[in-house]
Amino acid sequence: SAGGKGGARQSTMALDLAENEKEYIVKADIPGVAKEDIVIDIKDNLLTLKAERKSATETKGDHYHFVERSYGAVSRSLRMPETADLTSCKAKLNDGVLQITIDKREPPVNTKRILIE
Repeated sequence: SAGGKGGARQSTMALDLAENEKEYIVKADIPGVAKEDIVIDIKDNLLTLKAERKSATETKGDHYHFVERSYGAVSRSLRMPETADLTSCKAKLNDGVLQITIDKREPPVNTKRILIE
């Protein structure tokens, strides 16, 4: 809150999902978070990103007039298309932007044809 000490505030993680002929590209804004504090999970075509920004330790004798920078944990999940090859993911973190690239594959065939005898 303005004028007072803030606490841990839940922030959101902004995501972009783009694609080209070869791959899907997920970008997430995660400023101020070390790569050791980011977890990327994949299960059943669901990509989940979790990040935690640690609270800054206050220096003894410092008097804060206000605290606006948020800290704490945030997570986002998104269902990836069936053509995403989730066995071939690469992630990199650069200037507070996490980029995950996922190769494309042929769509799985879920239909089984039964021949009549």
